[in-house]
Amino acid sequence: MLTNSGMNELFTAYETILSARKSEGRTIAIQLGWLYVDTIEIIEKRANSHLQINIHNKLQLENWLESNHKIITEITTNPLIQCIDLPWLSILCKKFEIVLIVDVTIATTFNVEVLPYCDIAVESLTKFASGNADLLMGTFVLNEKSKIVQANKKEFHKFIIPAFEGELQRPACQIQNYESRVKKVSENTKTIYDYLNKQSFVKEIYSVLHHDSVGNFKKIRKSEDSFPGVLSVVFDEDLEFYYDKLQLTKGPSLGTNSQLQCLMCILHIMNSLKPKQEK
Repeated sequence: MLTNSGMNELFTAYETILSARKSEGRTIAIQLGWLYVDTIEIIEKRANSHLQINIHNKLQLENWLESNHKIITEITTNPLIQCIDLPWLSILCKKFEIVLIVDVTIATTFNVEVLPYCDIAVESLTKFASGNADLLMGTFVLNEKSKIVQANKKEFHKFIIPAFEGELQRPACQIQNYESRVKKVSENTKTIYDYLNKQSFVKEIYSVLHHDSVGNFKKIRKSEDSFPGVLSVVFDEDLEFYYDKLQLTKGPSLGTNSQLQCLMCILHIMNSLKPKQEK
C-alpha cells in the first residue's frame, strides 16, 4: 500500500494495530533502539510506550515482554546503524503473540530480507527508492502469513493518506533505478568504511560491521555485497571541526544520486580537509 509520506505509512501501521488490540489490553508499543525522530514522536504520542536502547540485551527484552506488548524497530536503527537479531526477535514475538513492525528504509529491501520475520514492513520511498530527495511517499507491506494483520487488513485504510495521483508518476520513473542505486551505494559505503577504519582521527564507526551487529546482519542480508548506505562516525574533534571543512552541498536527506554532505559520502570529502596542524 502506498501513502503520501514515509511517516503516514508508519502511523497507519501503528494506529491500526493499536486499535485492533486495544480490546485485549495490548496498548503498549516497544521502541527498540534509537529510531528516526518522527517515528519516536508517533510512538510517544499516546504515552503508552516502552523504550529499550540496548537492542542487543535479549534477556532484558524477553523478561519485559512477559507482561507487555507490540514492537517497532528499524533495520538498521537510525542513527547508530545497529542491527537486531531479527530471526530471534520474530520467534520471541510469536511466542507472546506480539505484532512486529520493521522499518527497512535505511537497509532497503534490496539489501535485507525482513518480511518473513515481521508482520508489517514499512519503508520511506523518499530516500533510496527515489534517489533525488524530491519526493514524499511511503509504503507498507503486510505479511500474508500474519493472522493478526490479515484479520484487520481492511482497517488500515482508515488511517492512510493516499499519494496524490500526479505524484505517482515520479516514483514510477525513479524506482526503475532503485536496485542499481542500492548496489552502488553498498559498494561506496563499504569503501568508505574501510577508509575511515584506518584513520587516526576516527574514534568509532557505528555500522552493521560493528562487533555487536555484524552477526545479526549476516542473518538477513541478501548478499555478501549488501551494505546499508549510512555510517555513524565519532571523530577525535568536535564535529564542526570537520563539518565546516566539507566542501559539498549540505543537506539532511540520504539516498540521493548526487553527492550531499552526509556521512555516507565522506570519502569523497576527505581530500578537502586541511591538515590537522592548520586548525
